[in-house]
Amino acid sequence: MRKSLLLTDKFNAMNVVETAKFLGIGVRKLGEITITGDVPSYKIGRRRLYPAQGLIEWQNEQVEIERRKIRYKHPAACLRKAS
Repeated sequence: MRKSLLLTDKFNAMNVVETAKFLGIGVRKLGEITITGDVPSYKIGRRRLYPAQGLIEWQNEQVEIERRKIRYKHPAACLRKAS
């Protein structure tokens, strides 16, 4: 087994390709959101790794942000839920 695989297994981290598949986006889009600092990641040498738990938390935050956007776009939907 390669040393790099042991490293990622130990820290529950994914490489770029695995992360893109996990998030359901392309590698290029992942690169864009990585550069902006939106998605949690770190570098070890030349490798970019993404912590699994951090990605799950980030994904949950994104879902909540989208839910809030929908609520603000449709105020009548909020009133129906409140009554």
